[in-house]
Amino acid sequence: MSETAAPPKGACGIPEVSAQTSQVARKLGVPIRPTVTDPFQVNRGGVTVGDKFDKLVEMGKHAEQHQYEEHRKFYSADVRGWSPSYDFEGIESWLVLLAEQNDPYSEIDTVQHLVAETDDAVVSEWTWAATHTETGKRLSMKGLSVFEFSDGKVASFRQYFDMAAVMAQFA
Repeated sequence: MSETAAPPKGACGIPEVSAQTSQVARKLGVPIRPTVTDPFQVNRGGVTVGDKFDKLVEMGKHAEQHQYEEHRKFYSADVRGWSPSYDFEGIESWLVLLAEQNDPYSEIDTVQHLVAETDDAVVSEWTWAATHTETGKRLSMKGLSVFEFSDGKVASFRQYFDMAAVMAQFA
């Protein structure tokens, strides 16, 4: 399992420019973005922006380790979810689907990147890779997820990825 990466602090998702790169850029006359105030340290009513994304990262680690019951605390009882491979309502349905989705795989590795976070939503881009236990094939896919929160828990989410590309990897 690799570390799940949040955007570099203070860079709004753009990697910090090293001193060496800055010198090269200046010599070439390439403009360098000004230093950005760290948006992840902005406090909105006691909640730091990035906290919801941190919850998603923690949830992902539990899923990678097949610890599905740990997800219950992150979701509302009536959570609703959709992806190209499922459409459900309710935490019990989600826990069953999550196990069906992940149990055929080992060595699951998910890397998430924060795209945007508001008071009640998070958009993350991710890369998922795993070994299909039965065939031994290593599969991967990229996607985007939109999570909506209510009372600090995930109330709904949508995941977008190319299911045909995933299935083609079994061929």
